[in-house]
Amino acid sequence: MRRRLSALTLALVGLVSIAALASCGGSDDGNASAGGSKPLTIGFLYVGPSNDYGYNQAAYQGSLAVEEAFPKAHVEQAENVPETA
Repeated sequence: MRRRLSALTLALVGLVSIAALASCGGSDDGNASAGGSKPLTIGFLYVGPSNDYGYNQAAYQGSLAVEEAFPKAHVEQAENVPETA
């Protein structure tokens, strides 16, 4: 339970950070760099499969919403990433 809560908290903090970065970009086109030459890259890491009917799947569904909200952003995803260093 504690592990799930930690992962959910981390996902929420990440989404808030993404929203903050996007609002600081100065433009509404999904680009975060000052000149607008490099598209915003957003990453989602899952500790298990993205279709686990749990918090990994919820994060995956959130990534789809991010892709829709920022159509010019590049979204990277990786499944089964270990929680250790």
